[in-house]
Amino acid sequence: MFDFFRANIRWLMGSLLVLLVIAFVAPQGYTSFMDQAGTGVASVDGNRITQAEWDAEHSQQVQRIRQQNPEADAKELDSPESRKASLDNLIQQRALAAAIQHQHLEVSPERLLSMFRRDPQIAAFRTSEGGLNKVLIAQSGMTAADFERRYAQDMQRRQVLAPVLAPSMAASSSQPSTLAFDALFQQREVRLQRFEPKDFVGEVKLTDADVEAYYKQADTQKKWQRAESAKIEYLVLDAESMKAGVKLTEAEAREVYDRDLKKRFMLVEERNTAQILVKLAEKAKADEESAARAKIEAILAEVKKAPNRFGDVARERSEDEDSASRGGDMDFAGRGGFGAKAVEDAAFALKAAGDISPVVRSEFGFHIVMLKGVRGGVARPFEDVRAEIEDELRAVAVRKLFAKQSQDFSEFVFAQGAAMKPTAEKFGLQVQTATVSRTPASGTSGLLASPKLLEPLFAAESVRGKQNIQAVEALPNQMVSARIVEYQPATAPPLAEVREPVRAQLQLVRAAAYAKKAGEKRVADAGDAGLGEPRWVSRAQSDGLPRAVVEAILKASAAKLPTTLGHDAGEAGYWVVRLQRVDKPKADLVPPAMAVQQYNQTWSQWEATAYVEALKQSSKVKIKAVAATATAASAP
Repeated sequence: MFDFFRANIRWLMGSLLVLLVIAFVAPQGYTSFMDQAGTGVASVDGNRITQAEWDAEHSQQVQRIRQQNPEADAKELDSPESRKASLDNLIQQRALAAAIQHQHLEVSPERLLSMFRRDPQIAAFRTSEGGLNKVLIAQSGMTAADFERRYAQDMQRRQVLAPVLAPSMAASSSQPSTLAFDALFQQREVRLQRFEPKDFVGEVKLTDADVEAYYKQADTQKKWQRAESAKIEYLVLDAESMKAGVKLTEAEAREVYDRDLKKRFMLVEERNTAQILVKLAEKAKADEESAARAKIEAILAEVKKAPNRFGDVARERSEDEDSASRGGDMDFAGRGGFGAKAVEDAAFALKAAGDISPVVRSEFGFHIVMLKGVRGGVARPFEDVRAEIEDELRAVAVRKLFAKQSQDFSEFVFAQGAAMKPTAEKFGLQVQTATVSRTPASGTSGLLASPKLLEPLFAAESVRGKQNIQAVEALPNQMVSARIVEYQPATAPPLAEVREPVRAQLQLVRAAAYAKKAGEKRVADAGDAGLGEPRWVSRAQSDGLPRAVVEAILKASAAKLPTTLGHDAGEAGYWVVRLQRVDKPKADLVPPAMAVQQYNQTWSQWEATAYVEALKQSSKVKIKAVAATATAASAP
């Protein structure tokens, strides 16, 4: 029954603000961002938000979404709308942080510890003893200090939002929620008939003049409009291409080899052993231990006389269910891989294959260990690892070189105005050409589809001046600068290129008009001819109907039943609806307790939305023109 809420929560609550209550992945504190360099795209409480911070926030948002939904569309995640949402989220965080400062909100260490011990939202970060789960903290990419700082910040945010997140007076009763959910999930019995445009296509007669007139209409032109595009020149400074120019000597590689020999280039010593076990509880009684020891000592004496029978004896008398069937064989294992420290120490104390240990005691009982073989424990030869070392040294050298050349490249290319050749000659690059669109086609990826390049390239000053844009790192380790050579504004293509699909579109539009006419005639006829079988419809159970049709059914007046109405879905057809009965939601669909909970949650979130918007106004939020390009980029 909860599936409907999970699938439709955004529809139920409208465009509710998603409040980041436990912001363990929040970028940084309120004050640290003021020190970062970069172009200001917005300001909150007089402190700017830089382009770099916006990019970082968006990157984190994308990472979070991809972790939750690995199949998310990469183009949509980096769309102008998505980037604008990231900026909005960043502004909301800063507005809350400003409120924390102005209200002088603090969380004492004692209160922080108390909340940590009983906060259900972070139960995973507590050990069974109530301490900090440092393993999970480390897996989350944080230190204990990071966690404490971010949790304290979260407590401060809760203090700011406490007045609106607490249950309100209006939501304290179950009656409003019951009424609200009765209205929201009311079910209605209907009979339906659909008139589809495809059934009327044969009645549509079109001339070339009809198609031309239709294509000239503003709405049609907008449907067929192609995104603005440009022929460009561009230069790419690529870290990967720098590797070939990095020369390394054998001495440099040997220095790393000698320095890291024991730490990196020693093959781990592993020992192949077999064992015989006589089980004994760790806290066994004295008489039980004496009996077990006598048994293992007798076995030891037997295998010492005939070491070649160790495997046979293990099969017959070892009480280790796992290894007994294999003649006691435990395969190769290194330090930490034996399961019992006493067995491991015995194995590594043996000198040669065939040696047998004395009896050793572990938490599992008494063991006898035989050494069958040894491997590893020697250094990998220099020639075997030389290429690996050189790759690492080359990567370090390239990072340093790329960092230096990126700065030089960016300053030099921007200073050249509309000339690319001087920069190409200075850095040994090739001037490349391409045609790009402000909005790349779906599925397009790569350097020339990166919003980091396209946004400044299609900015008004770049289109107007056709100058080299400031170099940007459009993809990791790739700096690019470009200039527009020829600009093509967003226009619809010539009719000759799209005549047939435009004709098909107009045919469907005209057919939809015929379907509507037939549907309206059917509404005027109160008979039952053509109507389907009765079916119950609600917002929670649409029975496969389009949402617009469901909404039309549920919004129709039920003052006098039965009643017949029509819904025009345009090119999707015309629906005739016979509304017959109205009933309350099924009890199993919206249990009363769930109705109260959902109603209260919705109410609180609406209040929180309004409150945060008020905080943004009091913080004098300003969004500059450069930030507005995030939405302008998607305009037709």
